[in-house]
Amino acid sequence: MAIKLLIINKKAIKWAAMIFILTSFIKAGVRDPFPIGAAMMSQGALTESQGILGREPWSAAAIYRDTIPWGAAFSAVSYHGADGAGGVSQYAAGGFASFGNIICKTALMQLDAMGVYYERTAYLSAGMIYKFLSLSTETKTHRVGLKANSSDVRTMTSLGSTLHIQVRRISASVMAEGLTVSTSGSSDVDPPLSFSGRICTVRNRYGSQGVMVKVTPENDKPVRFIVAQEYRLSKNFAIGASLGSNPSIIGFGLIADIQPAGSGAAVVNHPLLGWSKGFYADYTGTRHASALRRTQLHAGP
Repeated sequence: MAIKLLIINKKAIKWAAMIFILTSFIKAGVRDPFPIGAAMMSQGALTESQGILGREPWSAAAIYRDTIPWGAAFSAVSYHGADGAGGVSQYAAGGFASFGNIICKTALMQLDAMGVYYERTAYLSAGMIYKFLSLSTETKTHRVGLKANSSDVRTMTSLGSTLHIQVRRISASVMAEGLTVSTSGSSDVDPPLSFSGRICTVRNRYGSQGVMVKVTPENDKPVRFIVAQEYRLSKNFAIGASLGSNPSIIGFGLIADIQPAGSGAAVVNHPLLGWSKGFYADYTGTRHASALRRTQLHAGP
């Protein structure tokens, strides 16, 4: 009898934790609590158009302006979880390619919650560069459901757009995302419409600094501010930290960028999730140095 009660109690605890996590994470991939990959440390407040941040396949094509023709990347995040024992993770893999002034990025992402709930996302971004301006359009298709019930699956597709400006010392981006063009049938599952603005210093020998504001009108607290600081230990290594509001989130991380490979690791503390851990790695093709390409990339006021 005691054994049966123990088994029942374990199941009850697991299902209670699962329900809590699912209600917290039902939009985790659709509405990530923080970016994954190399941007996890800065919570998205930094851009680095000629480094790891610009190469991320799940970031906007508009922020990439480098002479590397192609690359592939992988990222993983382990969320600490509401039950204090993890059980929620997300993985992403993808690549990018540049064709002159045209840049394309694509990625696949999967979120898994305790082996019960899953969410898959297909991401595509295409953009172009013109002198100090670049523009891209993003498409995300989400498929969410319970693994035990294959008939209860929801899909949705949303669009976004990014405008990026880079001059000698400053870069700035304006982004819109979450414009639903194919609904899941539930506003609670569909991604929210949001707008972001970000301004950063261009990377220098000391690192870079960035400030970001994100507005999600349907949230209880629609305005979120994030500040981030990256410090360069050397040409190839950097450490950094970030602080965000609504909710209050802090992040720390490090990046190593030694061509043709790059990697990064970060930890982020969320009020509900506790400390989550993330990892990023990429591999790129050989950098080419076309004089025309360089002129187009670095031209600006």
